[in-house]
Amino acid sequence: MGRFLICFWAVLLAIPFSMPVQALDYRIGTSGDSAIILAEGDFEEGDSDRLERLLRKARNKPHTVWLVSDGGAAHEGMLVGETIRAHKMATHVPNKVDCASACVLAFLGGVIRSKSSGGRIGVHMASAASSEEYISSLKEILLKPEYDLDARIQLITMINETYSARIMALMANYVQKMGVSLRVLFPSTATSHMDIHWLTDYELESYNVINTVN
Repeated sequence: MGRFLICFWAVLLAIPFSMPVQALDYRIGTSGDSAIILAEGDFEEGDSDRLERLLRKARNKPHTVWLVSDGGAAHEGMLVGETIRAHKMATHVPNKVDCASACVLAFLGGVIRSKSSGGRIGVHMASAASSEEYISSLKEILLKPEYDLDARIQLITMINETYSARIMALMANYVQKMGVSLRVLFPSTATSHMDIHWLTDYELESYNVINTVN
């Protein structure tokens, strides 16, 4: 059982927080006299690398990333945020669009963070419910004939506990690194992955998610 358990920890560490549908679409545009990047779509593996390549090749370096996304892979959202911070760029949520879930993590990477009055920023609990790797690991436990019911429950509980703790540790470290209050994790963990908590203006300012006034 020990070897089997070690294999599951290895699988767990490779699991993305959720499974997106399509990669972010990056487009360079202008706002006034300055260049910006519009990032729209779902976050998936490789988005941060593509953003880095785009920034290196850009003749007129964009100063702000405009974000329009319902989410995707949370880990990639943090990597995109890290890339944005490394280039000392700002982030912005335009009018009448949403930035939710993994998008919020990328948004936090901005040195200056703003949104238009009609933009929304939403958070919820991370989930592995759509992860093929995670589901496969649970199926393997459930279908092992040598394990009785109690052993299966114990293994599944241990995997879920480790998964949840790992997510919280990564997010807490990232949020704090970006200069945002850890209190932003409270509405996140209190909201089901099937729902969205749209941060109020008070929460956005109190948690330092927004750090400038439009």
